[in-house]
Amino acid sequence: MSNTAPNAATAAKAPARPTVTDDHLRPLLLREAEAAKLLGCGRSLVWKLAREGAITKVNLRGAARFTRESVEKVAREGAPR
Repeated sequence: MSNTAPNAATAAKAPARPTVTDDHLRPLLLREAEAAKLLGCGRSLVWKLAREGAITKVNLRGAARFTRESVEKVAREGAPR
C-alpha cells in the first residue's frame, strides 16, 4: 500500500505556486470596470481622468483599455489638479 500524502521532504522540493501579486501575471491593460474597481470610483470618473490625462487610455482594436501603471499611480498619489 503506497502512501500518496506528501511528506515534508517532497513538500519542501515542490516549486512555489505563483500568487496574484506576481507582476508577470498581472495584466498591463485594464478594462474600464477594472480600473474603476482599483481606484474605488465609478466608471464615469475613469473616463474623466482619461480625458484630463491623469490615466493613460489605449485603444486596442476599438476597445478602450487603461494602463495599469497610470491607474496605480493615481490610486497611490491621487489625480493631479
